[in-house]
Parts: sequence; C-alpha cells; structure tokens
Amino acid sequence: MFTRRTTAASDATVARTRRVDNLSIVDKLSNTVIHPLHGEDAKRLIGRILQDGIVSFSNHALDEMAKDALTTLDVQNVLRGGVVEFAEEVKRSWRYRVRTPQMTAVIAFRDERSLVVVTAWRKAR
Repeated sequence: MFTRRTTAASDATVARTRRVDNLSIVDKLSNTVIHPLHGEDAKRLIGRILQDGIVSFSNHALDEMAKDALTTLDVQNVLRGGVVEFAEEVKRSWRYRVRTPQMTAVIAFRDERSLVVVTAWRKAR
C-alpha cells in the first residue's frame, strides 16, 4: 500500500521517513514508498527497477500494446528514455505517465523493486 506525501508533514511523520539510495522516501515502519514521487525521483526509481527489479505488464497493457503493435521492449525503452510527466491517484494507486515523442506508458510502483505497466500506446501519426 502506498502512502501520500503531504507538504505539512508532522514531526512524527518526518522522523519515520528516510531516503533510500537517494531515490525515494520510504516509511520506516511499513517500508512503503511515500507518494506522489517527484518526477526525478520516479525516473531514478524506474531506472533502478529496469536494471535490477521486476517489470510486469497488466492484461490491459498487453491488449493496448497489441493494438498499437508495441512490444515489451518498446515500452521498456519508453520507461528508460522517457520523461515522467505527472502522478495521479487512481483507485488508491499512484500512477505515473512516462512519455516519449512517439509513445506513452502509464506505470504504478508495487514497491521499491517492482512496477507494473498499466497501459501503453503509440501516439497517432
């Protein structure tokens, strides 16, 4: 479960959080990522997961990718080279949109070592 980051954090909340590898803020007690992440933090975490973690694809993502003739490698390249545009909370999950000039992917972090691609598409030509 992810926790929302607030701008007016109490002293107790600040005491319970820590930076992990200068990537993201984690609650020490629950070991969960505190959301939303800033774009740069999200980008670094995506890079680390691509290198050493687990990237999975939802059935919806695979269906949408097939419609646009996208492969899992295409989407991994979007995640590697794209820009994290923004985060939004959908169904109690924080989703991050990653964009390149040609393609877009939406991901959700499961934890600090895994993410799921929720959907992806190729931009119209």
